[in-house]
Amino acid sequence: MAYAPLVHQWFDKVWCLPPCDASINELMTEDAQLNGIRTTPVSREEFRAIRNHLLDQFPDIKITVTHTLEQGDTVAFHATVTGSHRKSGAPFQFGGTGLVRFADNHIVESRETWDMLGLLAQIGEVNQEAIPEVLGIQ
Repeated sequence: MAYAPLVHQWFDKVWCLPPCDASINELMTEDAQLNGIRTTPVSREEFRAIRNHLLDQFPDIKITVTHTLEQGDTVAFHATVTGSHRKSGAPFQFGGTGLVRFADNHIVESRETWDMLGLLAQIGEVNQEAIPEVLGIQ
């Protein structure tokens, strides 16, 4: 079974407006554990609430999977996220990577890392000029 197309489906169908809750149920097991959205794993229902909040804050968000690599039941991916922030109107673009494990064509676990500092800097929530200074990489 090829699982990489399911990663594309996840981002195309789940991260769209209007929200497609049916796609979450179709692509993810009820007891799946998603790691990376918060500091602790989230369940399907917790994910749904977080996704709805993020879609409200970033109404034109688009997540494009640019690379995948599949081995067995696991797919590694890189994606680019674009859109704008509802409050500030500021546009953004940042990347993320992840590992998604499948069983019976459903997501059972994911581990993702997204450039949240880059997002916050682009929407004006973090002083972008201070980042190199704070990190000592001027």
